[in-house]
Amino acid sequence: MASRKLKVLLVDDEPALLEGLSLHLRRRFDVTTATSGAQGLAAMRKHGPFAVVVSDMCMPAMVGTGFLVRARQLSPDTIRIVLTGDADAAIEAINEAEVFRFLRKPCPPDTLRAAVQAAADAHRSRVEEREQLAASLSGSVQILANLLALASPTAFGRAHRLRRHAVELAARLGVDDLTSIEMSALLSQIGCISLPNEVAERMYYGRELAPDERDLVQRLPELTASLLADIPHLDPVREIVRWQQAPYESPVGSSGSEPRGEDLPLGARILKLALDYDVLETHRIAEAERIPKLQARAIEYDPRVLEAFTEMLSEKNMCGRPAQVGLRELQVGMVLADDLQTQRGRLLLARGLELTPGVLAHMQQFEASEIREPIRVLLPPEPT
Repeated sequence: MASRKLKVLLVDDEPALLEGLSLHLRRRFDVTTATSGAQGLAAMRKHGPFAVVVSDMCMPAMVGTGFLVRARQLSPDTIRIVLTGDADAAIEAINEAEVFRFLRKPCPPDTLRAAVQAAADAHRSRVEEREQLAASLSGSVQILANLLALASPTAFGRAHRLRRHAVELAARLGVDDLTSIEMSALLSQIGCISLPNEVAERMYYGRELAPDERDLVQRLPELTASLLADIPHLDPVREIVRWQQAPYESPVGSSGSEPRGEDLPLGARILKLALDYDVLETHRIAEAERIPKLQARAIEYDPRVLEAFTEMLSEKNMCGRPAQVGLRELQVGMVLADDLQTQRGRLLLARGLELTPGVLAHMQQFEASEIREPIRVLLPPEPT
């Protein structure tokens, strides 16, 4: 089976020139043309992503440099080439739009094909490197999440609930980088591994803490950020978890150097709201009272995030049908509606965890008589 052609966008205000360039490239590439910068950007939104963009410099309405700068913002992985007879304009584009290659008009067909092929190879290498990095980061995050599951089931369950709320809220707000939001939520509770188990459970259920224990809890975000410091390429995630408890606005009379308002990462603003809501839910606050309690503390939240979260919850249906089952009736895809505990009160799995084959394999070591039954779960939604 032949490999799929990479997509190339040609932008020039001379239709005859575009047709000639297309003829030279169509055998190797899937070519799209545009006669202006505005049309080029529209093509990128509608038909992208493109591996390579080849653009003229001297075009009406939007010059090549302006188009290429916006093209880089729209699609960072797209490799940019300048094709122009204006050397000064090419230098400007190289400096401002970080173009890959500069070609002079008129450009011999072999030179054009070689340049576009080199750009396509660079694009392929860039995408492969990014995918490998993403896989490596995902593996590192999963290892840390597994460690958290072993060390603190309460924190692990909270992290998974935060992931669902935070990712859905971020998508509603139009956040492009949902991966960083998801990783931040999963890693937000890693600092809890430093807490003694009894302190972690008292914190989780809202029981009274001693002054030194409260101090440990307050330092958890900073500790979490420090634990992630040695993992490469996690800077955005680390900043989100570091400020996950920072209020949007400072209380009257307070002073501090922590970021506030729009200086806080949007992911941190999302995570704080999701976390505070989860705390209310864990503390058994009635569902109808949770949003009013958050709104009473509106100074702590980004107004736009709080409004979107309120709308999200008002529209949200239960993620599945509620049911009560025995230990041996648990199935993959069910979500725990309550914490799963032994008869002696030891927490095994936290509320909100979706059951996977690995989780079910772990539960097989227990006898039904050891577990508090019935177990409240949410069944997967029925197919429509």
